[in-house]
Amino acid sequence: MTTQEFRSIVMPLQAIMYRIALRITGNHDDACDAIQDTLVRLWNHAGSLAVAQDKSAYCVGALKKQCISLIRSRKEHAPVEILACNPSPESLSDDVERRDTLRMIREAIGGLPESQRRVMELSVFSQCDNSEICDITGMTDANVRAALSRGRRRIKELFTQKSARL
Repeated sequence: MTTQEFRSIVMPLQAIMYRIALRITGNHDDACDAIQDTLVRLWNHAGSLAVAQDKSAYCVGALKKQCISLIRSRKEHAPVEILACNPSPESLSDDVERRDTLRMIREAIGGLPESQRRVMELSVFSQCDNSEICDITGMTDANVRAALSRGRRRIKELFTQKSARL
């Protein structure tokens, strides 16, 4: 796909994409960030865009995924901000419990075999979807799904073992 083709397909959609991103994120700056990240991702995967039957639906779908990813990344930091503004004994114990659980998950993921560990880290902490994990690791989609399944099963076993000891 040439630059001219990309511009003729994607640029007319920017107003629609902005309205959708603004509706999902609720913030002008986040909407603009999501659109910019989506445009970069679309350009990097221009081959997929070229073969898509409904190019506008493809672009909007990519934007929605980007907005959701942006919202998820912001939510990870929200509990700390809320805790700083309104510390209560219940929220402090919940926060400690969340940190302990996160630490246990990190330790469990660290104990996995290399391929499962890398796939789990990308999925859990980087919020990558399977196709992005395939691109990063060079694994097939089936291998990524299998590694995620095995990793989740192993982590579940570790949590079950620890809760049985308590």
